[in-house]
Amino acid sequence: MATLAVRTLGDRLHIGDLEITFERTLRIPDDGNTYPLPPGLGAFPIRKVEDYAERVPKELYDRKSDGDEESGGDAADTTSPEPE
Repeated sequence: MATLAVRTLGDRLHIGDLEITFERTLRIPDDGNTYPLPPGLGAFPIRKVEDYAERVPKELYDRKSDGDEESGGDAADTTSPEPE
């Protein structure tokens, strides 16, 4: 099975050739009615867990290590240079 490179660049997540961004919005009721799209509140920031290791629960942080072992090494390139 082929492994795709996973990278972050600013607020974008790249998986192979796929680029994903997450946008902040307001929640709308889930009542079956149709509503206009909520206003966009900007990009949702993507951060590396390693940068917040002291604040992330150990159980969650250790899950990344488990995934690396299963794939036989580093499963992802998580370099994230800040945009200029």
